[in-house]
Amino acid sequence: MRKLSLLVLLALFGYDTAAADPARQDAVQVRVLTTEFVLQGKLDRLAAWAAESNVTLDGVRIASATDRVAHDDPDLLILDTPRPADLTRVQQYLGDRFKAADTPWIRVGGGPPAFGNLPATVAKRLIGYYGNGGERNLLHLFTYLRAWHDGIATDAIPAPAELAHAGIYHPAAPEPFEHLADYLAWAVDRWAADAPRVAFAIHRGALVDGQLQLIDELIDRSEALGQAPMAFWMDDRDPQALGKLLGPARTDVLVNLQHMQNG
Repeated sequence: MRKLSLLVLLALFGYDTAAADPARQDAVQVRVLTTEFVLQGKLDRLAAWAAESNVTLDGVRIASATDRVAHDDPDLLILDTPRPADLTRVQQYLGDRFKAADTPWIRVGGGPPAFGNLPATVAKRLIGYYGNGGERNLLHLFTYLRAWHDGIATDAIPAPAELAHAGIYHPAAPEPFEHLADYLAWAVDRWAADAPRVAFAIHRGALVDGQLQLIDELIDRSEALGQAPMAFWMDDRDPQALGKLLGPARTDVLVNLQHMQNG
């Protein structure tokens, strides 16, 4: 009775009781459609981050065009297609029924980003969050989507933080490093001057997808053994990218943790 009376008073004074009670907000449903190339762990993390903004997310990893999943229309469909082959498979799966639908959607990967049935400013913001990835961007994606869906101002929500095409990652640093000199200056007190330098070649997608547990463990163990680790990703479009980084870094060992192009 006391709770009911409070809600009545709030309503009389014009307070938005639906906004105050997340359970009463309209449901926001997001579906990520991808292939088995994308790990289930990414989809699980996305679902957990979405829930923090009262958004429901289900991830669908299709193996072939004959797979069957629910065809209800989500509020946002995200096509996560890292490679051209993934894009082809997803397009084959969706077929003509997708072209005729009015489902809001964005696509990241497999070619230039794309979108449909969304205002351009909203779509580009969502693509920016998803394409650059990482926990902060993805949390902001769902916060932004929830606010836009509810008609709430989005000005206070930070814009997507861009992840460079090449850089260096360390779990103890607040942000990845775009330049080698900045990384070495930050780490000058972490390692002995003569510590052997071990470079771990990772993929940019590890940061985008939040797949960092193995990399964090490698860096921790490397430092525990007195080594100077450097987990880096490079711009695969530059055939000289690897030499440009490893030469000035005076790297003793290279450990490749990705499918390297232009190696």
